[in-house]
Amino acid sequence: MSATVKIHPFLQHLTNDLEKVEVQGGNVGEVLTELTGKYPGTTDWLFEKDGKINNLVEIYVNNESS
Repeated sequence: MSATVKIHPFLQHLTNDLEKVEVQGGNVGEVLTELTGKYPGTTDWLFEKDGKINNLVEIYVNNESS
């Protein structure tokens, strides 16, 4: 399944200045895995060293906070 990830302006330099990125994934984990695979620089911003999602990251699925 395809998903559109909206990239915060502060992080767009990590996605070649793209505001939105299309990735594949059936759930949030798969989407984040593909995003970080395409744009490895996003990993350090999205995840803590222990692999948990950074507390500052906001994830919305179908415009609802999750």
